[in-house]
Amino acid sequence: MVPGLWFAGRHIFGFYDHNESMYLMTAWRLAQGEVMYLDFAFLQGPIYPMVLAPFIVLLGNTVSLLAIGKGAALLIWTASTLVLVAAARKRGMPLYLSLLLALGFMLAFPQLRSFSEASNYGLPVLFFFLAAFRTESYLRGDRSPGLAFQSGLWLGLAIATKTYYAVFIPISVLIFAHSPNMKRVLPLGLGGLLGALPLWLSLLLFPQQAWFGNVEFHQMTTAWKWEIGAPNLIFQDRLAYFFDWVLRIDGLIFIALATWMLLGHARRKNGSGMLLYLSFFFLPVVLLLSMQPLFMQYFPLITAPLFILIVADFKRFLPSGKVQRAVALLIFVLMVAQPKPSWWIWKNSKPVWSAHQAPMLADSALTLSPLMAHELGFAGPPELSCGPFLVRIADRIPQQRRAELGIWTLNEMAQMVEQKRYKVVITGQEVLHESELERELQAQGYASKSGPLYSKIWYLK
Repeated sequence: MVPGLWFAGRHIFGFYDHNESMYLMTAWRLAQGEVMYLDFAFLQGPIYPMVLAPFIVLLGNTVSLLAIGKGAALLIWTASTLVLVAAARKRGMPLYLSLLLALGFMLAFPQLRSFSEASNYGLPVLFFFLAAFRTESYLRGDRSPGLAFQSGLWLGLAIATKTYYAVFIPISVLIFAHSPNMKRVLPLGLGGLLGALPLWLSLLLFPQQAWFGNVEFHQMTTAWKWEIGAPNLIFQDRLAYFFDWVLRIDGLIFIALATWMLLGHARRKNGSGMLLYLSFFFLPVVLLLSMQPLFMQYFPLITAPLFILIVADFKRFLPSGKVQRAVALLIFVLMVAQPKPSWWIWKNSKPVWSAHQAPMLADSALTLSPLMAHELGFAGPPELSCGPFLVRIADRIPQQRRAELGIWTLNEMAQMVEQKRYKVVITGQEVLHESELERELQAQGYASKSGPLYSKIWYLK
């Protein structure tokens, strides 16, 4: 058994993932005045690097990029928890009960996994909380003029951070369309356009690069994952995988509570409440079951809407204060005491908390781990800002298009080693892609030494 609180601390501060390298190096390049999608490739919505960039401007000379990213992830986790607490308090729950519920949810594995790394999985959950609670407030009778605009704004920000949150657009439009003469639909749309401004503006200004980063790349990398052995599951296997690998105790509790509250709306013949519950659950489930392969960090797309619904009706549909306290305590205890998943791969590396001192052997280093190059005092080529993500699917892209997008293949990297274009090469984080590269480095007479986070620094003798 691994207590959830210990797991949270260990995973947030003792974990490095190549996702983080892409986001942090993108934010660093923004902080240097470069333009996303134009000066370098990026493979997601633009909001998260834009949020990180000011922290890098303020702190980049004193602590490492990885430390900044981990700190930002912790801040986002804390802000999301506070949003849940505030929403519960507004809906009549006492502070201690609100804290128990919020912490119980935020310590569940889908949340820990999504908020633990400096990637863009946690921030859209925060934005979605803010959007969905405003939408639910409208259903409760709040007719504040700015409510629809705020809901659209936060949902637009969530979509511009992680585009699959667009699955909630139809239900938002449907709910606010019930306003007299549809007067709330226009401010909802205006808020959404403003929140998603960085995304659609990028698509207008740099259509080829932004479309590739947000759509085409994901189609290509999904095909690549199938080919290297990701399970191509039939629907029945997807369902079994979904419940066994993801939902576990926490997900089953959330589904059970949300179902109980849905039945409460059915008993009251509250069509709007039933619509919200059914759509908040079934829309993301359909979306996720269509994804291939499934990853743990995708699942707040389901758990977040479920918990929004639970918080919204917790006091309304649980019969007594004693039952409310017992359920909240049960959720909290089960989340804190939950076991480590059997499928979890532990990474025991530690973040580099200050700039690593290394002899400057070259202005730039060839690497699929650009964050490691930065920590060691080197600049990574802009073509490798996205780490392994672009390189591994580059041979599927026509050569002219690769040149336009600024993408290298693994073969081109191997040729650069053979030609000794770089005095320094950094490996050690991408075993799947680096084995052939390391053999070429040995053949060309490069020597290696250990670097931070289990990296290897190769240099010409």
